[in-house]
Amino acid sequence: MRYRNVRFHNQRITDALHPIAYRLIMGCAALWVFTTAIFLIGGHSYMGLILAVVTFFAIVAVTIPYRLWRVGQKHRASREREETQSPVSFRAWLRGEFETHQGLMKGRDAIVLILLPLVTVSIGGLFFAIIFHFTMP
Repeated sequence: MRYRNVRFHNQRITDALHPIAYRLIMGCAALWVFTTAIFLIGGHSYMGLILAVVTFFAIVAVTIPYRLWRVGQKHRASREREETQSPVSFRAWLRGEFETHQGLMKGRDAIVLILLPLVTVSIGGLFFAIIFHFTMP
Protein backbone atom coordinates (compact mmCIF):
# COMPACT_ATOMS: atom_id res chain seq x y z
CA MET A 1 0.00 0.00 0.00
CA ARG A 2 1.39 3.39 -0.92
CA TYR A 3 0.83 6.48 1.12
CA ARG A 4 0.32 9.84 -0.45
CA ASN A 5 1.70 12.97 1.06
CA VAL A 6 -1.41 15.12 1.27
CA ARG A 7 -0.95 18.60 2.69
CA PHE A 8 -3.72 21.02 3.43
CA HIS A 9 -3.28 24.74 2.98
CA ASN A 10 -3.97 25.49 6.65
CA GLN A 11 -1.67 22.81 8.08
CA ARG A 12 1.29 24.23 9.98
CA ILE A 13 4.82 22.91 9.70
CA THR A 14 7.10 23.71 12.62
CA ASP A 15 10.38 22.61 14.12
CA ALA A 16 9.60 24.00 17.58
CA LEU A 17 7.99 22.16 20.44
CA HIS A 18 4.87 23.60 21.99
CA PRO A 19 5.37 25.08 25.50
CA ILE A 20 3.06 22.41 26.94
CA ALA A 21 5.58 19.78 25.82
CA TYR A 22 8.23 21.45 27.97
CA ARG A 23 5.83 21.47 30.92
CA LEU A 24 5.25 17.75 30.45
CA ILE A 25 9.02 17.16 30.40
CA MET A 26 9.38 19.12 33.64
CA GLY A 27 6.54 17.12 35.18
CA CYS A 28 8.29 13.85 34.31
CA ALA A 29 11.52 15.14 35.88
CA ALA A 30 9.64 16.15 39.05
CA LEU A 31 8.04 12.71 39.21
CA TRP A 32 11.48 11.14 38.89
CA VAL A 33 12.82 13.23 41.80
CA PHE A 34 9.73 12.27 43.85
CA THR A 35 10.39 8.62 43.04
CA THR A 36 13.94 8.96 44.32
CA ALA A 37 12.63 10.59 47.49
CA ILE A 38 10.50 7.49 48.11
CA PHE A 39 13.73 5.47 48.14
CA LEU A 40 15.16 7.98 50.61
CA ILE A 41 12.30 7.31 53.03
CA GLY A 42 13.53 3.74 53.32
CA GLY A 43 16.58 5.05 55.23
CA HIS A 44 19.14 2.86 53.48
CA SER A 45 22.75 3.96 53.38
CA TYR A 46 23.83 6.28 50.57
CA MET A 47 20.20 7.21 49.75
CA GLY A 48 20.95 10.88 50.36
CA LEU A 49 23.76 10.75 47.84
CA ILE A 50 21.56 8.93 45.33
CA LEU A 51 18.82 11.53 45.79
CA ALA A 52 21.34 14.32 45.20
CA VAL A 53 22.67 12.71 42.02
CA VAL A 54 19.23 11.96 40.60
CA THR A 55 18.01 15.47 41.44
CA PHE A 56 21.07 16.92 39.70
CA PHE A 57 20.42 14.88 36.57
CA ALA A 58 16.75 15.86 36.61
CA ILE A 59 17.68 19.54 36.88
CA VAL A 60 20.12 19.17 33.99
CA ALA A 61 17.53 17.27 31.92
CA VAL A 62 15.05 20.10 32.39
CA THR A 63 17.41 23.08 32.26
CA ILE A 64 19.21 22.31 29.01
CA PRO A 65 16.05 21.96 26.86
CA TYR A 66 14.53 24.99 28.58
CA ARG A 67 17.55 27.17 27.86
CA LEU A 68 17.66 25.97 24.25
CA TRP A 69 13.95 26.78 23.93
CA ARG A 70 14.53 30.29 25.30
CA VAL A 71 17.37 30.92 22.83
CA GLY A 72 15.17 29.66 20.01
CA GLN A 73 12.32 31.92 21.11
CA LYS A 74 14.58 34.98 21.02
CA HIS A 75 15.89 33.97 17.60
CA ARG A 76 12.38 33.43 16.25
CA ALA A 77 11.19 36.72 17.71
CA SER A 78 13.83 38.58 15.75
CA ARG A 79 12.88 36.69 12.56
CA GLU A 80 9.14 37.20 12.94
CA ARG A 81 9.06 40.92 13.63
CA GLU A 82 7.82 41.69 10.15
CA GLU A 83 5.27 38.84 10.04
CA THR A 84 3.05 38.38 13.06
CA GLN A 85 1.67 34.96 13.85
CA SER A 86 -0.96 34.10 16.38
CA PRO A 87 0.02 31.55 19.04
CA VAL A 88 -0.86 28.00 18.09
CA SER A 89 -3.03 25.92 20.41
CA PHE A 90 -1.70 22.58 21.60
CA ARG A 91 -4.44 20.78 19.71
CA ALA A 92 -3.50 22.55 16.47
CA TRP A 93 0.17 21.80 17.13
CA LEU A 94 -0.64 18.09 17.54
CA ARG A 95 -2.51 18.08 14.22
CA GLY A 96 0.27 19.93 12.41
CA GLU A 97 3.55 18.65 11.02
CA PHE A 98 6.77 18.56 13.06
CA GLU A 99 10.00 18.90 11.15
CA THR A 100 12.93 16.69 12.17
CA HIS A 101 16.31 16.04 10.59
CA GLN A 102 14.92 12.89 8.98
CA GLY A 103 11.79 14.53 7.60
CA LEU A 104 8.27 15.50 8.60
CA MET A 105 6.04 13.71 11.08
CA LYS A 106 2.75 14.46 12.73
CA GLY A 107 2.94 16.52 15.90
CA ARG A 108 1.18 13.84 17.93
CA ASP A 109 3.74 11.24 16.80
CA ALA A 110 6.59 13.59 17.69
CA ILE A 111 5.29 14.27 21.18
CA VAL A 112 4.83 10.55 21.81
CA LEU A 113 8.39 9.82 20.67
CA ILE A 114 9.76 12.62 22.83
CA LEU A 115 7.81 11.80 25.98
CA LEU A 116 7.73 8.00 25.81
CA PRO A 117 11.15 7.35 27.39
CA LEU A 118 10.62 10.01 30.06
CA VAL A 119 7.16 8.82 31.04
CA THR A 120 8.25 5.18 31.00
CA VAL A 121 11.20 5.80 33.31
CA SER A 122 9.24 8.08 35.64
CA ILE A 123 6.19 5.85 36.05
CA GLY A 124 8.18 2.61 36.02
CA GLY A 125 10.52 4.03 38.65
CA LEU A 126 7.55 5.10 40.74
CA PHE A 127 6.06 1.60 40.65
CA PHE A 128 9.47 0.11 41.46
CA ALA A 129 9.92 2.52 44.39
CA ILE A 130 6.47 1.77 45.79
CA ILE A 131 7.05 -1.98 45.59
CA PHE A 132 10.54 -1.56 47.09
CA HIS A 133 9.16 0.56 49.92
CA PHE A 134 6.49 -1.96 50.92
CA THR A 135 8.52 -5.14 50.52
CA MET A 136 11.82 -4.18 52.14
CA PRO A 137 12.08 -4.59 55.94
